Order: sequence, then C-alpha cells, then structure tokens
Amino acid sequence: MNIVEGTIVSLEIPVFRGSFRNAKFVRDAVIGKAICIKEKYGHACKHWFTFEVLESNDPDFPKGMKKRMQGKNAYRCATILDQPEDEDEKIESKRNRKEIMQTLCEGGMA
Repeated sequence: MNIVEGTIVSLEIPVFRGSFRNAKFVRDAVIGKAICIKEKYGHACKHWFTFEVLESNDPDFPKGMKKRMQGKNAYRCATILDQPEDEDEKIESKRNRKEIMQTLCEGGMA
C-alpha cells in the first residue's frame, strides 16, 4: 500500500476524549472518502499526510475538513479506494525524497 498525493482513501480514526495524560477511547470515527492533498517528510524524518474529507457522516470530521496524520498512523487507519493516474511517478518521487531525508537524518543535519 502506498499513499501519494491524489490517493483517495477511507479512514477509520480512533477518537479519544479527556486530558492528554488520561485520554479515554470513545469510538472509531469513519470517514467514507478523503483525498490526500499533501504528503511530505518533515522534522526528524517523520512522514506526514494531509487529507481533505470528501464524504463523512461523522460530526467530528465534516466535509471539507483537513486532517493531518503521521504516516505510521495514516497507513494503519487507511483503506485505499483509488490511486491517481500518475501514481508510479509520484511513488518514485516519494522514494527519492525519503532517501534524501534519511541521509540528512543519519548525518545529524535535520
């Protein structure tokens, strides 16, 4: 599974309530359809995705809302519904950026 810009996914996101230190699991929110509008490698070589909600019946995630997720969580929560036509080029670009960021992180520059 590979998520790139333009990938359409459905998301099942755990929702927690309460303080950060004592959060309680409430439910799994289901976003029927969302599109990846941004994908990047950020600080400390962490992979980030920004999704825009296209279809949802969940009040916490209305249509048009943007949801930013770290890659390790996005891949766990996502089910791919459709890939963009230029998926292969975007995967290659993503692979190259990942290699560059890993090199920078290993060298202590990031």
